[in-house]
Amino acid sequence: MHKVYKSEKGVGAPGRPVNRQDKNVRRWYLSIARHVLYLLDSIHLCEVVARSRRGSPDVVIVDRYIYDQLANLPLKNPFTRVFIRAIHAFVPRPDIAYLLDADVDAACLRKPEYPVEFLRKCRQSYFELARQLKTIEIIPAEALAEARRAYWRPSMRSLPDANGHRNPTGSGLENSRQFLAEIELTSRARASRHSHRQILWVNAGVASGTVVRLQPFSAGLLRAIE
Repeated sequence: MHKVYKSEKGVGAPGRPVNRQDKNVRRWYLSIARHVLYLLDSIHLCEVVARSRRGSPDVVIVDRYIYDQLANLPLKNPFTRVFIRAIHAFVPRPDIAYLLDADVDAACLRKPEYPVEFLRKCRQSYFELARQLKTIEIIPAEALAEARRAYWRPSMRSLPDANGHRNPTGSGLENSRQFLAEIELTSRARASRHSHRQILWVNAGVASGTVVRLQPFSAGLLRAIE
């Protein structure tokens, strides 16, 4: 891909832009290839998620998940819509899936790799995907304090308390605190015994399926909900 479309390698940075030519190349034959590759990635993702659940971790964090790839497809195409619904039906569904919105111009300045117009189209594709799937929570591009509150509301609906009970009304902040505190205490106890991990981070590269061990549970997340 890099050689064929003369794409520059590397990661863009302020004052050091990179001209990427990969997912922004939307030839019809590449769209067909992406459908095939994303199907294979989805099948492999099922295995990655199953592997990450071994040892019964309390929390599994996945960076981007399969949604990051589905957003690259032509979402207005009828076949693609059916394809996305099929993928969504068999891939393990997260308890919470977040779409973190961002200011396009600011994002382009921070990481200059793609044209601004393409980034705007990408942003709209993510919103369209969220609309189609109806399982993605959108966190607006706001100041940090407001974004944290927007992030935590769906967490309160989805995360169980220390007794395993969920609060669908989203008002159980204290229950969520208890749940996180319980994870932290359990993780510290297990860490002291060199026992099982409690939190797993699954790398963004779905195909690579890298699983990184994080232990013990970060107290910073508890502070973030204060």
